[in-house]
Amino acid sequence: MNRSTVDTNRSKYSKTTGRKRSPDLYAIVRNQKLPPLPYSPSKTNPTVETRKIPDYSKSTKPFFEADERFITTSKKYPDVSRPRRDSFDSRGSSARATKRYLSTNLINVSEPSNIDRRRSDSTDRLTSIKLGGDTNNNYRSKSFEKKANNNTPRTNRNCGLKGLRNLGNTCFMNSIIQCLSNTKLLREYCFYGNYENDINKKSSMKGNLIRAFSDLLKQLWSDSSASISPRDFKEQIGKFSSRFDGYSQHDSQEFLLYLLEGLHNDLNLSREKEKRYIDSSDNVDSTPAAEKAEKMWKLYKNCEKSKIVDIFVGQLQSSLKCDKCSYTSNTFEPLWMLHLPLTGQSSKLETCLSQFTKEEVLDRDEKPMCAKCKCRQKSHKKFSIRRFPKVLIIQLKRFQHGSYLTSKLNSSINYPTKGLNMQGHASDGVSAPIYDLYAVSNHSGSPQYGHYTADALNSETGTWHHFNDSIVSTIYDSSVVTENGYVLFYVSRERTEL
Repeated sequence: MNRSTVDTNRSKYSKTTGRKRSPDLYAIVRNQKLPPLPYSPSKTNPTVETRKIPDYSKSTKPFFEADERFITTSKKYPDVSRPRRDSFDSRGSSARATKRYLSTNLINVSEPSNIDRRRSDSTDRLTSIKLGGDTNNNYRSKSFEKKANNNTPRTNRNCGLKGLRNLGNTCFMNSIIQCLSNTKLLREYCFYGNYENDINKKSSMKGNLIRAFSDLLKQLWSDSSASISPRDFKEQIGKFSSRFDGYSQHDSQEFLLYLLEGLHNDLNLSREKEKRYIDSSDNVDSTPAAEKAEKMWKLYKNCEKSKIVDIFVGQLQSSLKCDKCSYTSNTFEPLWMLHLPLTGQSSKLETCLSQFTKEEVLDRDEKPMCAKCKCRQKSHKKFSIRRFPKVLIIQLKRFQHGSYLTSKLNSSINYPTKGLNMQGHASDGVSAPIYDLYAVSNHSGSPQYGHYTADALNSETGTWHHFNDSIVSTIYDSSVVTENGYVLFYVSRERTEL
């Protein structure tokens, strides 16, 4: 068929399949009949950005005759479904030729998944061109990507810089996977640590979760340049926890904790069934804090022994001092993640850490029981870190959960990318390491219509990259600290090996 004489008035239904036809690609480009965007521009949406599409009428390609025009897009929007695969089926070889041309010359065409086809609208349509957002869309102009990356450094695209396809509201999962993929200690263990010998065959997953996770990391760091589908991994994490079995949006830090727990269970070498590492005794204990901390840590490691614990888990100390008798009781618990409260105003990470570890007065209804006085007394409570992990994970508590509605604090927190000194938050007599930032899980938008991305430092190239589902772009380290930072990943300078 002559590309310049496409019949735009043909029947709306296919004679062979009876299915409603898709819009013709050439007619859409020529007549500029683009589908509506997820958001309409309005005064209430201040994050609207206008960019210009080049004049393809001057191109040497034969069938692009679009005039210059403006497309308005929104940076913040919810995840949307991709068009159905059969959008291209009813036009045969001509459609395949079109798809080939577009994928190599102008726009990035990604294949929709099974769940996307089931969830798509009954009427076939083309997803609109969106700039810099959620990659559920099938089309993205390479000319825009080129313009956006003119001022950024270039790196090897095959060195762990592959995107993850969004399977339907799975941006939270993709964000965390990219952060863990750039956790060098974990990645090298999955690649070279012979984790098969560490698998606990009595775990609920029988090693299937760590296998699926390791296979996914190997795909991300393979020589291929194509984006990766995490479908097999998602199936396994859904079996471990049914809350991730469907396609609902979830909190990325919640997903991270479940994933680490599942990986730990698959790799737990301990056969101890009774967990005796939580000290809940109300009796007076004169054991020095350092000695008691070491004892409780050994009890914990007897029950929870895996490379996941070796990398990510530290020890948190809680000290409670009675105002009347000055007796101090110390309790210790494993530290998987620091959950730092936000004040609602712009501040530094050090301010949030000080807020977490500052001494708190417990009085009136909050009076605890004193083990020495045998009654409730006014006391002072303080948290400190007794044992620092190799990888320190910090959550900035941006979400406020109310009775009926969840709100979000968009406070700008200035977290350091290098040289985080934790000495001021260490327990007495403990030397704290220096940490460097290497990954961030970002959340933009509202709690109801938000989107997760990731920023990560590639340990092989020494450059930062932004991971927005299947789209990966190079950024400078000055672009890492934003108001969207949610979960921070720091690695200790002193402990770079398992």
